[in-house]
Amino acid sequence: MTGLERQHLNDAAAIHAAGFRDAWGDGTLATMLGQRGMTGLVALGPAGKVCGFMIYRMAADEVEVITIATAPKARRSGAASALMSEMIRRCLLDRCEAIFLEVDEANKPARALYAGLGFRQVGERKGYYQQAPANVPDGGTAAHSNALILRLDLKRSH
Repeated sequence: MTGLERQHLNDAAAIHAAGFRDAWGDGTLATMLGQRGMTGLVALGPAGKVCGFMIYRMAADEVEVITIATAPKARRSGAASALMSEMIRRCLLDRCEAIFLEVDEANKPARALYAGLGFRQVGERKGYYQQAPANVPDGGTAAHSNALILRLDLKRSH
């Protein structure tokens, strides 16, 4: 586990593209990391290869997970769990009170991870995520799924 640095951006952008319909390129990731309160982490696999990354923003005593993604071959390897655990550890050191994130209601593995870490649903954004074009039947329109807004209360859970 290490900080997300310039040398990781190409790999992080490729991982993001593999996991999200509206992927962010390395320039977008670099711009985000340059903004106040933003922090990036990477999980490294064998030979130091990036297998997952996350970006989160701290504002006052709250943190928002901006994005988290793992390489397709690294999914279910514990990379996302390690990233989340490291972020939570850092948030506790910084005396944060809560962490927020949004997750696609259809992403059952991610939802299970977050529930296991103590996150609870506090809201919902209807129709927030659009299904990738490759998953839409010919002639069909893109389906949408809801974003679940989750919160981890650090004062009570840790």
